[in-house]
Amino acid sequence: MTDHDDSGAAKHGRVTHSYSIASAPFETAEKGYLEFYVVLERDELGEPGRLTESMFRIGPAPGGTLTYVNRIVGDFTLVKRARAVRSVLLVGTGTGLAPFRSMIKELDFKASDGGTNDGISYTLIHTNRSREELAYHEELLEIEAARRVDFVYVASVSRPTSRDLLDPTIGRGRANNVLRYVFGMPHREQQGAATEPTLPRHVTADDVRRRLDPACTVILTCGNPALMADIEFIARSNQIRFEKEDW
Repeated sequence: MTDHDDSGAAKHGRVTHSYSIASAPFETAEKGYLEFYVVLERDELGEPGRLTESMFRIGPAPGGTLTYVNRIVGDFTLVKRARAVRSVLLVGTGTGLAPFRSMIKELDFKASDGGTNDGISYTLIHTNRSREELAYHEELLEIEAARRVDFVYVASVSRPTSRDLLDPTIGRGRANNVLRYVFGMPHREQQGAATEPTLPRHVTADDVRRRLDPACTVILTCGNPALMADIEFIARSNQIRFEKEDW
């Protein structure tokens, strides 16, 4: 939502926000940078978000600066949140994909660098509005196809175009409804979410469900708060441990 002052005008000036790191640790060690997944947010009236609008506007204009706090905090990691499990389901909505891209990229790197398979299956559900907004899509498909990690990638879009309907690598529906479809639950009616969920053609709901034994699975989610709340409900309904990233 856009911040407004007492007169109703959009606020300007300093604003801060926390972001998950999208780059894998090995990338930071090798290349010396951190990567973040940022999009230009707009509210229902089309007003841009204060921070992302400023970031996308930064250029040669005087005063166009971006500062950051050189401090990484939080414990949303596989070591902390996925202990003593044999299956990890990652559910990222929108830019909530960021920490999961980091995790999967690091796992694949370690496996390709002579590391041993940890015996854990990883399943990633990532949903965005359009095919263009499915960040890292090709990269994740390549990691899945390489089979160095037990990894299944389930991508979907909530506002499919006719072109999207012909793409075998993406399904349809919001992340929570895709998850409801996997578990045979009725999809949740939401504004703009009338599309019946489907999965990419290389995987079925039975395939995914067989990877998610409730006794040894954890669901990790990051992204839209409303969708995360429903994903928690789905997890609890199926007796699966649930973890989310909190800001």
